[in-house]
Amino acid sequence: MTHVTERKTASKLATMALLAPLAGLTACTSSSSSDTSGATASGVVYDGYLQNARVCVDVNLNKQCDDGEPISATDADGKFSIAGLNEDQALRPLLAVVGAGTTDADNGNAVDPNLKFSAPPKSEAVSALSTIVQSRVETALASGSSETISQLKQKFSTQLATDLGLPSGFDDPLSYDPIAAKNDESASDADRLIAAKTHLVNKVLSRQVATLNGNTGGTTAGFNASIKKLNAQDVRNAVENDTSGLALADIATAVAEQVTSEAQPAVPSQQEIQQAEQEQQTLKNNYDKAVEEETGGTGATGGTGGSGTS
Repeated sequence: MTHVTERKTASKLATMALLAPLAGLTACTSSSSSDTSGATASGVVYDGYLQNARVCVDVNLNKQCDDGEPISATDADGKFSIAGLNEDQALRPLLAVVGAGTTDADNGNAVDPNLKFSAPPKSEAVSALSTIVQSRVETALASGSSETISQLKQKFSTQLATDLGLPSGFDDPLSYDPIAAKNDESASDADRLIAAKTHLVNKVLSRQVATLNGNTGGTTAGFNASIKKLNAQDVRNAVENDTSGLALADIATAVAEQVTSEAQPAVPSQQEIQQAEQEQQTLKNNYDKAVEEETGGTGATGGTGGSGTS
């Protein structure tokens, strides 16, 4: 999808001003961060901004940050940067993992250790929203889609924006930072309201991700099956319903617990988890093929990373 920063209407230019800082993020990075060769993955991780979370390139698609995978630690603003990626790594998904020292900048509290986010490659905003997009990309590839990774990323990002009712100019959840947008006092109240509601939707979905992941034991298949249970459109409707009549300031500071009318997603059944495990086995082979097709077979496979350093 074309990023928000590339749109040309007046409303989109306002959004561009909010998102421009994402292009030059600096953060605690892996040992490869001083490497001037290769691509760089950079962006922000948010429920509230997640501080001291690990962000890695999930080369083997197992929803874990493994030894040898390029990795970074988020800074106080939730920003990360992983440099020196080869062509193969640059097309692998991103994964944000919570640790014992991870805190939420919204309240300074420790983050639920079961919270985990994924995102398509080259995403600039890693969140519950990006996790839904990546889940749809993986399902399509596991099913044998002939579309490229980039095409699927654009397709499902647009689809999620539609589910969320996001208007033009706000319709790339993989680059849009609603926290920065809702706090930008130079923006219109209408734009800040969209951002505040989008952030609240993400907060509710994040709570659901952590709950489901915990209830399935944190396994790869359990996590994958859990994400399929999320319904962003239902949560969007609940946020609209439960914030009706509230002022912008109240919505901007609302917490997930204030949204109560959403349908609680069911914990995946053992059959659904088994199906997710079978899909995972097919996905790995199909994803490798998709990377080869997109790079023309020139991208080096795998790669080394290091511990996040600050």
